[in-house]
This record gives sequence, structure tokens and C-alpha cells, in this order.
Amino acid sequence: MNPLNVSRFTRMTPASVNRTTSSRFLASASQIRDLLPTNQWKLSGALSFDKDGQEKKWPALSRKEILPDSLYGPLRQDFRSLRKAMRQERRLQLGDKVTLSFENHDTIWLQIQEMLAIEGGGSEQVTDELLAYTDLLPTSSQVCATLMLAEPNVAKRVAFLTQCVGIEHCFTLQWSNAQGAAGSVTAAPLEEEGIDRTRKGEDTKTSAVHFLVFQFASDESASFAGAVEAFIHCEHGSYGTHTVPVTGKLLESLQKDMLCRM
Repeated sequence: MNPLNVSRFTRMTPASVNRTTSSRFLASASQIRDLLPTNQWKLSGALSFDKDGQEKKWPALSRKEILPDSLYGPLRQDFRSLRKAMRQERRLQLGDKVTLSFENHDTIWLQIQEMLAIEGGGSEQVTDELLAYTDLLPTSSQVCATLMLAEPNVAKRVAFLTQCVGIEHCFTLQWSNAQGAAGSVTAAPLEEEGIDRTRKGEDTKTSAVHFLVFQFASDESASFAGAVEAFIHCEHGSYGTHTVPVTGKLLESLQKDMLCRM
């Protein structure tokens, strides 16, 4: 598996939004369709809505969904503006140094397109990026999130990452439905072949980036589909205890992400 590492994400920080070209955007994947020529709809599946606005059911990302640079390049600033808005809507802040950003088909598609635009690796890179990111796609029994640990003070960063060892095992998604039934699943770090995101030894510390998988049993998936409120709870010995609500719009999006893969 192609390593997903901190440097890849630090390179992805969006530039300032070009207001003159992004005024028609909303933080919704349905807006992607307004950027593509009509004939591209037959070539690209990288959209969560068909031309009539109906939601699709998605398989995993495939090579045929990736736009060539000749089409993505001229629209890149618009897509970056959309990506930034989508990330903001899918991000939760836990304390002042930890964020969870939930992934879906469109965030991963936009991520891959950006990596291809930045690195220009051609066909071989397309294969590598698809292999790297496919495991972060939601399914009917899982949602995934990128966990980021940010200590802005460079002098304190190593100490902070040392204190946060094990934090990737400390996140629980809790929910309840209209009938009062409750459920919860605790995230596990994504298994990455040949990669250990915690450095061990005298200088033990954790990575600033982790990828978390919230895995549901079949009955838990059904229960979560009917959830009316949800929370992310983190309890870690050094970072402390933090509980934040999953906003209604994000909760609905996560439910739809899973439904589109059933």
C-alpha cells in the first residue's frame, strides 16, 4: 500500500479561495456536477449525484472516475474551493489541538485529483493513489476519518506528540434514535501495510496524522441509520476528555454515505 504520511497532507493546504470563481459553490458534493461538461458524465463517476440530482450508490473508486489534467487543470481552483468547503463541514474539533475530518467518496476523489495535479505522476501514480485511499471510503458497515494532531508551537510539538501516544484508540462514536435506543462504536486505526504510526524506543512519539475506521456490526449499522443525534467522545490520559456533537448536517451526510454503499 502506498504510504499515507504527514508530508502528503501538509502539501495539501488549500490556497486562499478565489472569490470571483467560487461564488456559485455550496459545501455540497452536488456542486461538482456544475463544473463538468455534460459529456464527461458518461466518463466520470466521481460525483455523488446524477444529472437530475438523484443520489447514486457507489462502488469503490475506480480509474475511470479520475479526470485527465486537461479537464481538471482549468477548473482546479474551483475544485480546491469546493474541497475546502466540504472539509470544513465534515471536520470536528476536539479541544484546541485535535481534529477529526470524516471522509467520503467526494473528499477522497478530490484528494486524489489534487495529488495528481501536484505531483504529475501520470498513469502509475493514479494506481498508487487509488490503492492508498480506497480503504478510507465509507461502506455499508464503516465510516472513516482523518485524525490530525496540531501543536502550533514548534518547540512543544515533539512533547505533545509524545504525550498523545495511543490517542488513535480513544475515539468513540455514540448515537441515539427517536425511540431512545442508543449505540456506540469505537474507532480502530486503519491497518497500513508496513507502516507503524507510533515511533517506539527512547524517543517514542505518535504521528501527527492517523486514519481511523469506525466499524459497525450489521445491527449497529441499522441503528445508526436511524440516529437523530450523535457525539464523538475522546478520552485520553494526557489529552483529557472531550465530547463534541456530530451536527445534524454531518450526521445526515454520514448516514447517506453508508446508505450509498449498501
